[in-house]
Amino acid sequence: MIKKIKINPQKNFVFSLGGSVLFKKNKFDLDYLNSFLKFVKGLLNERKNGKIIISVGGGVFAREYINALRSLGIKDEFFLDRLGLRVVDLNAFLVLEAFKGLAYEKVVKNPFYIPKTNKRVIIYGGFKPGFSSDYVASACAKVYNTNIVFNLTNVRFLYDRDPKKFRKVKVIVKTSWKDFIDLAGEFTAGKNFPFDPVASRFCQKNNLKVVILDGRDFSNLRNAIHGKSFEGSLIY
Repeated sequence: MIKKIKINPQKNFVFSLGGSVLFKKNKFDLDYLNSFLKFVKGLLNERKNGKIIISVGGGVFAREYINALRSLGIKDEFFLDRLGLRVVDLNAFLVLEAFKGLAYEKVVKNPFYIPKTNKRVIIYGGFKPGFSSDYVASACAKVYNTNIVFNLTNVRFLYDRDPKKFRKVKVIVKTSWKDFIDLAGEFTAGKNFPFDPVASRFCQKNNLKVVILDGRDFSNLRNAIHGKSFEGSLIY
């Protein structure tokens, strides 16, 4: 359990919405998306001001396209990542459609750009090769003046090894950016990181924190947002 994580008083929230929660059995999970929409609406109703920033990830299909190109002999990591960004944008447009009327009417690509709008939900898509949705979320946390990114994924904690590949894994409840970066290794297009190294170095440099938790457990997520005890991991 992590207790009493402090939220920036501006009450802006940044979510890195991983492709791992957007897809279920290799299909876009519209039931989850509708549940997430309901959760965000509830969060907005609780507060009179503040924005909710959603950085959308690529997920399994981005990796499938990238792996297919690798099998055809493509080795240029930036070219591969450029393809992955197109999948990110497709996902982001679908999320935007679900939030139609509630969110700013365009998918924003530059995380250092704040659109002029009275809408309180802003959705960000792919930025540029070499920069993942985690980086976009981290940059948004900086420009929207909040110090925490909520990384919504399909696992409850950060582990020392991939729990889908290894039977014995160690739960990491809290860790420093230095230790986490050493654990994660280097960036390659399509690699499935709990939080990618480029974004991690940005967070380390800018004193940002990342909470990793199960994006499908909205009760647990609500506790984290409200500064109550919750199940998840903290990188700081």
